[in-house]
Amino acid sequence: MAATAAQTDKARPLLWTLAGRFLLVALLPILTMGLLFYLYYAPLMRSAVEQRQQLAADTTAQQLQRHFSIANRELSALAALFRHNRQLPVAQLQTLLDAYADSSDFYEAIYLTDAESRIQVIGLPQAKRHLRQNLAGLDLSARDFVRQAHQQQQAYWSNSFLSTVSARPAVALALPVGRRSLVGEVAISPLPQLAHQLSLDGTLQVRIVDRQYQLIADSQRQGDLQQLNLGHLAVLQDDAPSPREFTLDGQRLTGLARQVDGPGWRVLVAQPVEQAYALIQATWQHLLIALGLTLTLGLLFAGATSWALAGRISLFSRHARAIAAGDYQLPLEHSRIAELNDLSHSLQRMVAAIHERESDYRELNASLEQRINDRTEALRQSNSELSSAMQILQHTQSELVQSEKLAALGALVAGIAHELNTPIGNSLMAASSLQDFSREVASAISDGTLKRSALESFLADNQTASDILIRNLRRASELISSFKQVAVDQASAQRRQFHLDEVVSEILITLGPSLKKTPYRVVNQVQLHEELDSYPGPLGQVLVNLINNALLHAFHAREQGCIELRGQTLPGDWLELQVCDDGIGIADEHLPRIFDPFFTTRLGQGGSGLGLHIVHNLVSGVLGGKLSVRSQLGQGTCFTLRLPRVAPLTSSSPPPPDRADESTPTANPAA
Repeated sequence: MAATAAQTDKARPLLWTLAGRFLLVALLPILTMGLLFYLYYAPLMRSAVEQRQQLAADTTAQQLQRHFSIANRELSALAALFRHNRQLPVAQLQTLLDAYADSSDFYEAIYLTDAESRIQVIGLPQAKRHLRQNLAGLDLSARDFVRQAHQQQQAYWSNSFLSTVSARPAVALALPVGRRSLVGEVAISPLPQLAHQLSLDGTLQVRIVDRQYQLIADSQRQGDLQQLNLGHLAVLQDDAPSPREFTLDGQRLTGLARQVDGPGWRVLVAQPVEQAYALIQATWQHLLIALGLTLTLGLLFAGATSWALAGRISLFSRHARAIAAGDYQLPLEHSRIAELNDLSHSLQRMVAAIHERESDYRELNASLEQRINDRTEALRQSNSELSSAMQILQHTQSELVQSEKLAALGALVAGIAHELNTPIGNSLMAASSLQDFSREVASAISDGTLKRSALESFLADNQTASDILIRNLRRASELISSFKQVAVDQASAQRRQFHLDEVVSEILITLGPSLKKTPYRVVNQVQLHEELDSYPGPLGQVLVNLINNALLHAFHAREQGCIELRGQTLPGDWLELQVCDDGIGIADEHLPRIFDPFFTTRLGQGGSGLGLHIVHNLVSGVLGGKLSVRSQLGQGTCFTLRLPRVAPLTSSSPPPPDRADESTPTANPAA
């Protein structure tokens, strides 16, 4: 009930729900149109603007190319005439160039140089011929476009310059005529008017720049443009196929550039971003206005409709609350909505059903009370029986746990007894034999029949029996000592400063004689000459136990195997030492238990189950490190020791030696 009440509090009124749904229905068409415009029509309109700019740029570039192409053809025809008539006198050349300058629509001046690139003949229009003396003998050899024309043996256009003849911006075309040069000066003053005509009545901005990105003509400017350089515009640096946006004179523009063959000029056609996409912005504004109107009308209609429906639903809600309070006198109201009429009739039928069920419930309650009393008594008896059964189960469980512990302890003691039985039995047999030998010698001495050979045999048998006794008693002593080392005596460890690689090498040298008797190899890859302030004795015991564990378990029933020792440094003054073998591996079900005391898979077969437990205690206790293992059946086992450079101090361990005591002799770390 509490959860239902909380959900009811979080529910929204019907008025707001219906109003939101009606408004959503009204918004869907406008949102659909907006999305359609954004994804389809806006890209089309933007593409149309870009195509218009591309067409204008291509048209302007073609117009300029045609203009300079005609000028190139005219000058080339004149140069061909001079090549065929190389012996014409200077006077005839002068007359010919003047006549050509008077009739040409392109050239304002024509120069013919000699072999040293000095102006020899000058052709000028009638109105400019008084300037001829100022140009005669002028050296053009330093002009780059003249040199390029002779080097390439073809026509070459110059950059724009201020003409001496017309005092207006001009460009020159040089043609090689043998060793001479024919230079035609073309006025570029008509280009601003051409740019204005190609700007489509000012809707586009057309700019023309030369090879040095010097502004030649601007449809938006009139007058001297020689000091304006547009080389900083990235749009002029490449021939992008589509328009791109850039900033010029503080105005955000979109446009593109085209190369003009011939003089190597560029045409830049651009348009303000606001003007280029004005139609798109206007369409968006119209859509927003339509959206606002739709929202207003939708809110009014949704509010009126929702108010009426919410009023009817609220009436039925009041009727339902009255029924819950026990008031069954409900007036039946007619509506023009069929579903509301059905709901009203359903409420009437529900009232009748409630009357009938209340009567049935009264009769049922009377019978239920008696049944409840009977079942309560039965449950009381069942609880008493269950409590008694629970006590019996708990007692049985305790006995089973104790029995399991005793069985495990019996198996452990049997295994340990069997392991000790062999060396002790051998020792007893050797001692008995030694006793028998001694009696025989004593009897021979008392009888006087002792011979030298009998004495020598007695001494040899005595030596053999002694060796058997010492070897088996030592085995029993080592086994008992291993059992006693379950709780490692940390006070016996000697702390000193040592190098890791030296301690590992000394341990392997100590194990050398016993390893030579096996077909297995131990490879030392520890090359860390790192100094540790720790306990070399426990560290040596850890390595010996791990190597012996591999020899005993990893290579069981194998004729070959390899144990590898590796080391590396870790961040934070830690070292890592790994002892890995390529043996049979450890089963997954045994991995969580290998460090438990007395756990071994070869109990009674030479394994006591204490080695790895001692190793774990030494690493985590005395050495202050961490020990982990990973293994997979058939792929070997790898034990990983993570040791600090400085072992922690314990209450039972001596403090680390001072630097002045480093030369003090210490015990053999492998001892």
